[in-house]
Amino acid sequence: MKRTNGTHGSTQEVATTSRRPGMEEVTAPKSKRGRPAGGKKDLSTIDVGKLMVKPSVMTITIAGLTPLLVHNFGSKAIKQILDKQTGEAKPGPRAKKDPFEDFKESLYVMNPKKLPKNRLSVGQHWGYLPDTFGFPESAFKKAMVQACSFVEGVPKTWIRGLVHIYGGENGLLPIKYSKVVMRQDTVRIGNFGSKTADIRFRAEFHDWSVKLLIRYNRSAITPEQIAMLINNAGFAVGVGEWRPEKDGSHGTFAIE
Repeated sequence: MKRTNGTHGSTQEVATTSRRPGMEEVTAPKSKRGRPAGGKKDLSTIDVGKLMVKPSVMTITIAGLTPLLVHNFGSKAIKQILDKQTGEAKPGPRAKKDPFEDFKESLYVMNPKKLPKNRLSVGQHWGYLPDTFGFPESAFKKAMVQACSFVEGVPKTWIRGLVHIYGGENGLLPIKYSKVVMRQDTVRIGNFGSKTADIRFRAEFHDWSVKLLIRYNRSAITPEQIAMLINNAGFAVGVGEWRPEKDGSHGTFAIE
């Protein structure tokens, strides 16, 4: 209904509510666009179709462009931390390093029974062992989220909620490769200004590839957009140690 302002002769549109006998009529002014005063959106204008969750699944195989350097937080490292926190750590000289054991600890092993029996030295390698080693599926999701920084108009929260990566056992995706090399690197660890040098023995995969099983909401994102983000993640972010995100060049990839 319209109400006339007697002083200025102007009209103002108001919304009315039904009233019962003896109750005063309550009115609320409307804006010119038909929204309630205060700026809140009229829920009746929302396209409900865009809010519907329409789960879809797609499979993408990515191929490594540079070697993948891995460093699993193995059982040995976890035990050392727990010993310190529980007071079980014994004072004295540090245990001697076993380069080969450190190399094995760096691997994400899916099937320990398939591990070769022969020990490796730095620079030596094992050939391809099917369904033996994996890599965390969460690393690729994180890479896609970080890639949003390089794509205008795509918020990180959007990808966190719309895209999920599955396909692995215990959170690990099987990795294919031509060889896995035992690598030695000098690193600096500790707080800034007081870092000390240390030696790391880690696994490096060559000519690697991983199959991603992606579950997404097709009402809000398309396969083409997902593919674009994956390629941006592979180019600008990477996965594993010394990736581009960490000032390195390892772990880059693209859709195969």
